[in-house]
Amino acid sequence: MDGLLRQSNIGETVVAVKNIKDPSGKAGVAAGEMIMTALSQMSKTSGAFKVADFEVDPLKQDTVQTLTNLLLPTGAMQIPAPQLYISGAVSYVDQSVLRKSNSIGLSYSEKAELGASGDLMTTALGLELHIGDFLTRTLYPGIDSANEIVAATKGLGIDSGARINKTGVQFSLERNLSQGLGGSMRTLVELGTIELVGKLSKVPYWQCLSLDQSHPEFQRQLLDWYDSMGESSKMKFFQTGLKNLGYYSGNINGRSSQEFRQALSEFQKDNKATPSGFINFESYERLMKNYVRVDANGNFKKVGLEPSNDADDKDNEPREGYPYLNSDKDSPINVGMKLNKSAYRKGDNLQLEVDVDHDSAYLACFYEDAKKSITQIYPNPMQKEGMISKNNSLKVPNSDAFSISLNEKGKESVMCMASYYSVADKLTDNFGEAFNPLKVKNMNQLSEQLKSIFGEDLKGVQTVNYQVK
Repeated sequence: MDGLLRQSNIGETVVAVKNIKDPSGKAGVAAGEMIMTALSQMSKTSGAFKVADFEVDPLKQDTVQTLTNLLLPTGAMQIPAPQLYISGAVSYVDQSVLRKSNSIGLSYSEKAELGASGDLMTTALGLELHIGDFLTRTLYPGIDSANEIVAATKGLGIDSGARINKTGVQFSLERNLSQGLGGSMRTLVELGTIELVGKLSKVPYWQCLSLDQSHPEFQRQLLDWYDSMGESSKMKFFQTGLKNLGYYSGNINGRSSQEFRQALSEFQKDNKATPSGFINFESYERLMKNYVRVDANGNFKKVGLEPSNDADDKDNEPREGYPYLNSDKDSPINVGMKLNKSAYRKGDNLQLEVDVDHDSAYLACFYEDAKKSITQIYPNPMQKEGMISKNNSLKVPNSDAFSISLNEKGKESVMCMASYYSVADKLTDNFGEAFNPLKVKNMNQLSEQLKSIFGEDLKGVQTVNYQVK
């Protein structure tokens, strides 16, 4: 959620959290503090929310609040006025709503369900949350959450989940909740806060939650995709997918083998599917679980199969930080380089055009001048890193923001490296900012350093030499 808020650039909002009441007195948790923690976690990098921490109940005041009351009238401190406030309550706590034994699957309502083994005594909890305008003390219509969860108060092996329903698709935040009401309530609070903040900021908050793969619409869409593939296509899809997930190291040839069946069996076992070693819909479902999103219209779409040509296309990224599923990351990348002139004279400007033979790659380029000083010329503060492809070459420089002027006579060179993964952060960590001289004697030494830094992720290197007269 923090990433979605950062991308949306919603700015900083000061929020007050009202006391989340529990009329039943049975939940026994600090729901308000849990909301504050959830808001803090959502604001680590986005800075989206700050919580105004001020207690007016004299029975609950502590040293901090006492000092605040003393300093506020003197003007020695100021408390920013909140723009928004969150209110709500634990709407119900129904104990012993289900009592079963042995291995079972139970449903309390369309929003909450339970699967368990052992003797169970369960509790259903409901939580209502709202957001309002602080200055007018009015609630925003439609920006609320009402969710349920079923938790175990006694028993073994409890799997419980709370869910959000959106356009007929269910999303869940699931955990093992055998610890009882406390953990269940935290899950419910986090789920409700994600929904509340998502509606307020108008970001696709459901992307932060797990798609409920048992939902009929999800199953129907996956089955359509699976049935549309031919047998050879299915084999290549599984071979590349399992290879990028680390299960398979063989060839991508569309033909089965003992090595492939063993890899698929291991994947099936790890993902709680029948370990048969044969391709089937159950295995396809497990393989695709982190490669499906729901768009703004509530439709399913495949994501993360191959990198997008747009490096900023976050909607195409796989879920949960998984690798791109259907792209071969083992093959080398051939790097081509063209100079803007066939011959250079002192005072000319250098421009190079770099291309690759793959659908997606990241580049870094280095320039060695006539005095043997080597600098990184791409990526740089004026030309940020971006993904390139065989249909989208890179020009350095790509504008008038900076130029590479050839001020000395002699032999010079440019070297570019390619990888399937972003290289900018590692370059900064090891070499500092671009345009600063590197502590290397020549391009050969730089090449060895790049191999050490990037290891197997370094998939291509090309160097061009030229003379400045």
